[in-house]
Amino acid sequence: MTKITFTKEQFKSLQANEALCADITKDERINCYFVVANNKISVYHYGSGVVLCSDIDVKEVTEDNFFVVPIDRFMLNLAKVFESADEASVEVDKDNNMFTFRGKKSLFTLKGFKTVDAQEMGEIKNAYAVKTSEPVGSININVTSQLLKFCSLISKYMALTTDCNAVTIGKTCLKYLDRMIIANKKATGISESDVDVYIVKNLFSLMEKIHKTTGDYKLTVTQDSKTVFFDVGVIKGAIAQNNISIVMPTDEELAEALPDDNNITKLSVNRADLIDTFKSFEGIFDGSRKMSKTYVKSTKEMLDSGELMFTFADAFTKAESKLPVTLISTNAPEADFIISLASLVDAADIIGDAETLNIDFSAIPIGEPHGSGIKVADAESTVYIMKFFE
Repeated sequence: MTKITFTKEQFKSLQANEALCADITKDERINCYFVVANNKISVYHYGSGVVLCSDIDVKEVTEDNFFVVPIDRFMLNLAKVFESADEASVEVDKDNNMFTFRGKKSLFTLKGFKTVDAQEMGEIKNAYAVKTSEPVGSININVTSQLLKFCSLISKYMALTTDCNAVTIGKTCLKYLDRMIIANKKATGISESDVDVYIVKNLFSLMEKIHKTTGDYKLTVTQDSKTVFFDVGVIKGAIAQNNISIVMPTDEELAEALPDDNNITKLSVNRADLIDTFKSFEGIFDGSRKMSKTYVKSTKEMLDSGELMFTFADAFTKAESKLPVTLISTNAPEADFIISLASLVDAADIIGDAETLNIDFSAIPIGEPHGSGIKVADAESTVYIMKFFE
């Protein structure tokens, strides 16, 4: 029988490590293995394209051992023991498939966990060594606040699609596209490679949690984006990514959706005014990107007086708000179309901190060339928002 003794601080370290990985390791196809030796626990999460390992020191281990851990129930029982103790022990009885948790006043047992033999454990360790060996030519990515903010903003749209849920990272920019939005944000210092790679949505939370504990750090992505490698602080491992085909539109394809010079209105908008206009609709629509469908009306008189009209209407409610604008130029001032007002605000956030944004739109109906896209930009970054069909 193996006995492991924890101090409360050591248990808190184990909790923190598991919390980092929780969004990835909650998949029931991923098993958790403990390898105990030399007063240390190596925690392996393995399965379904994931292999992660973290180490934690403990006060004492009576003998070297390895076993499968039902990690959620294991952590719950150990937490209960520590409610009334500063030190606790776990006795592992592999013959009877039982954990016994002991504290100063409490005793809990946990039965029926999966067993693992030496051969299987050896295979897991070998797989970990193989899978965490970065291939030659893998690309270093600097995980910065700028990258994480872009991922967070873009993730609002990923809930609406299943085939584009990844951010593309290039040497000079961050990119994303789906049926509602195309974003191209200037960003340097995140990747030094001429090869674009992508990171899928289910890694965003792990990346964010690690950043909160370490600040900026590096991860590595294979050139085909199929595997992401982490070696940060207490966490080391590799996570497979879904194979996603991301094809950004060419300049010619984009031109087909955007206003052409023969039918275009160009405006500049103050960021604060845009946010105030959005806030005037708070509580009227549910705030989702899709449901904030807002009618936009433009006339020569409105533009000359420096305003654009936004209207929200459903079976129960109608609300209007005017957005102050500065007219740059127009040869098609009469326009009516529908956009997501929330997407317009998000575009401003994605672009960055510029106080003034440029907005270009066309009066041509959405089903015709040069009619479906709206360009929101500053000097360095561009976001294209797609109009809604009626």
